[in-house]
Amino acid sequence: MTKLRNLKIFPLKDDEEFENLCLVLWKRLLGDPNAQLNGRRGQRQHGVDLFGRKAETLDWVGVQCKVRSDGGVTESEIISDVEKAKHFNPRLSELIFATTAPRDEKLQAFARTLTEQNLKTGSFAVHIYAWDDIQLELSEERNLDICRRFYDDFFINYENLGIAISRVLCVSIGVGHSADTGYELLVGKTPATDKPDSFYGLDYWKGNYFIANQ
Repeated sequence: MTKLRNLKIFPLKDDEEFENLCLVLWKRLLGDPNAQLNGRRGQRQHGVDLFGRKAETLDWVGVQCKVRSDGGVTESEIISDVEKAKHFNPRLSELIFATTAPRDEKLQAFARTLTEQNLKTGSFAVHIYAWDDIQLELSEERNLDICRRFYDDFFINYENLGIAISRVLCVSIGVGHSADTGYELLVGKTPATDKPDSFYGLDYWKGNYFIANQ
């Protein structure tokens, strides 16, 4: 799977918007189109903001979303939400902490240790998804639509700008097995006009295929 090179996007600062991003993303990561936000604000959520089932299993996965502008998630916060999530019905197989804070090695180690303790008592695994990890997922080409949905201003709309989409083709011509002439051809199409019946000004050139010798 290819990635969008050098993709750097800023963390969301609004709690509700971040939860919505996590919901759409984890629907895809879990392979569960029926994943949902857990209740509404003000209701008891048992340490779980959204939940879904891992694809082709009966395992329930919970996600706790935490927006952090200063500092990160603390160990005490994780312990508190983990204890709450143990009362989630039905029982979880995993609890994921998704946060806008940067990746932290100590917090990752704490989550691994907590996972080992939980598994010994028949409880769930604990994972940390920092903003670095979420950004990596959003950089996957398959997740481009999610990135566009929440970061529309990040992308350039070439059609609205009237920029043609094109590709360079190298053509070699010769006799026998050797080529003695080469051409670089620019092949593409100009964006369609908003006025299909207009043949004036720039509209005359829109919606056309072209081949040009560079």
